[in-house]
Amino acid sequence: MTVLQVLLILTGVAILAATGVILRLSSQLRRATVQAAVMAPALGEAEIDAISRRVAGALGAADETGLDTIAAKIDQLRAEFDWVVGESLITQAVSLARTGHTEGEIAQATGISADELQAIRRFRRH
Repeated sequence: MTVLQVLLILTGVAILAATGVILRLSSQLRRATVQAAVMAPALGEAEIDAISRRVAGALGAADETGLDTIAAKIDQLRAEFDWVVGESLITQAVSLARTGHTEGEIAQATGISADELQAIRRFRRH
């Protein structure tokens, strides 16, 4: 047996041992995770409200700022973002039309449908 063959055999044995250790540790981790999930009590409304107030206080939000208010603000921001993106696409479509691109090319570049392109053409005749 050569030195290289001995090294290969030792490497194989080390890999098998490491695989065994990894499998044992992952099994222990899985059991600990399941046990922690079973032992963790479910939060009630009072606990959730208390956590919400602490987070809001840490963020400097007023007491009347609730999840509904935050959700409404997020919806408003989403609507404004959609409007800006829509305006940007319309501006891009008009620019492409002025430079001689076909409706198919404009639709492919912007994602605007043929019907929407016709509506843009009717409203933006300048």
